Amino acid sequence: MVAASAMCRRAAGFVLTLCTLGSWASQALAQQLLFPESEWGKSRMALPQSASRLESLFQVADENFEPIAAFATQSPFRKIALPIGRLEIKARDRFGQVGVILCTASVISDRFVLTNHHCIPGLDGFVVLAAQLRMGYLSDQSPAPDVYPVALAPTETDARLDYSIVEVGNRPAARYGVVNLARQGALPGDDLFIVHHPLNKPLQLTRKDCRVMRLTAETPSQFAHRCHTLVGSSGAPLFSVATWQVVGLHFQGGASDTPDSYNAAKRLEAILARSPILKTLAVEAQAPAAADANRTARCDVTDAALLLLCQKARAGQADAQYEFGNRLHHGTGLARDDEAAVHWLKQAAQQGQAEAQANLGYMYDKGYGVPIDKERAVYWTQKAAAAGVDIAQFNLGEFYELGTGVAADLSRAEFWYRKAAEKGYADARQRLDQLRAGADKCFGLGFDYYDAKPPSYNEALFWFDKAARQGHAGAMNMMGVMYIKGLGARQDDGEAARWFREAGDAGEMLAQFNLGLMYENGLGVRQNLDKAKAWYRKAAGQGHDKAKQALERLSP
Repeated sequence: MVAASAMCRRAAGFVLTLCTLGSWASQALAQQLLFPESEWGKSRMALPQSASRLESLFQVADENFEPIAAFATQSPFRKIALPIGRLEIKARDRFGQVGVILCTASVISDRFVLTNHHCIPGLDGFVVLAAQLRMGYLSDQSPAPDVYPVALAPTETDARLDYSIVEVGNRPAARYGVVNLARQGALPGDDLFIVHHPLNKPLQLTRKDCRVMRLTAETPSQFAHRCHTLVGSSGAPLFSVATWQVVGLHFQGGASDTPDSYNAAKRLEAILARSPILKTLAVEAQAPAAADANRTARCDVTDAALLLLCQKARAGQADAQYEFGNRLHHGTGLARDDEAAVHWLKQAAQQGQAEAQANLGYMYDKGYGVPIDKERAVYWTQKAAAAGVDIAQFNLGEFYELGTGVAADLSRAEFWYRKAAEKGYADARQRLDQLRAGADKCFGLGFDYYDAKPPSYNEALFWFDKAARQGHAGAMNMMGVMYIKGLGARQDDGEAARWFREAGDAGEMLAQFNLGLMYENGLGVRQNLDKAKAWYRKAAGQGHDKAKQALERLSP
């Protein structure tokens, strides 16, 4: 069912011709359906007339779909299904028709949900206009489900692995929890079950004939399965019956009654290997419970103020938990006890208390009260840094600079040092100056090779890359130029657009103009004139004459 179409177009401003072949994503078309725009916001949506046969398919296969509402409140199946919701996407197709696409998404943290790439940002030709997550839609008779806002663009995505991690607002995890991610892969014959919203139905579970059928050398990132699905099941998690953990992400339907036809899922272990966010979440899910919780939770203090603080901590007040944990670590007013400190800091951190998250990251980094664990140190430090804690931003910059718990990435190190320096953190300013001095030297060497007679593009690419990874915006722009022209590297518009965006976000005028060209001509990104004008506007604001001319050309 894969329909490929060829198209060639010339990019204004670049000396090259682009020819590409249709996207693999059309495989997933069997799982996509555009509901009428008038159905947006409704729990039960009316099917378009052209798809009325799907309702009969659901009825025929009704024995394979078990409504979650039919399980008892304390049933483990019901509990494990609660973090899974219906992802509703209002989109415009290539013909200008606006409608609603339904997928399934899983809550994986306070901030993020996991779904398919072909849901958000969507198939080629689709533009996402609005998105929301409907949670608690168990039956048409149940109370009104909760609806949470979803970002229109993913925080992390991969078309080949067909996954996206998308930010969700208002913390659905606080009410519905999160899914449990497996670090071990599924094997042929393993029994599975899938939780999803097939068609436009309330939350369902499928377990009949649901198992891993085969793995193939040609597609090591995925496995075939026979779990019954329909439109709306895209992005649904597949759980192992043995571990009750997510082992796969359903992305393609198509199984029929013939024994050699199957549905397909991406292996979670393949996604984990690619995804920094999921890897960190899976690591944290494996964290052991705090040692001797009874001992650490009691209030063995006589001072009235400390006793009150401990009682507030035991009552669940995050700020009190942070303060009490901090005092235990430093021995302020009571005997030092790092294990007890970790217990309280973790209680506060799990409630989103940013300073506690920063301190907990430090405890894992140095091994106070817990074994040294650099990956968990990075996990909690990242949360605190994102919340704006300056010392966490500095520490995260150091992690990236030294490759502690993460792959060394000087560009990210520079980003976090800059964040901390903007808050007045003196050590961050010093580290930032050191990084930038090295980056300028590498950038200069790159241009020496680029402008040589004859030029040495391989050497130029090496030094531009080195400078770019130290946060040098001009080098990031040159990386984009090298990729779009195929100098010293394979020609790759997507990689070029990525570098132009990083440089543009860092304020590089030339990259902002180049990214405008990419969006105007659909090079490496989906064509979008509004985004093109936005980037041209940024460059024009810095005095770029061609950007000003481009804005005049695109103005009505």
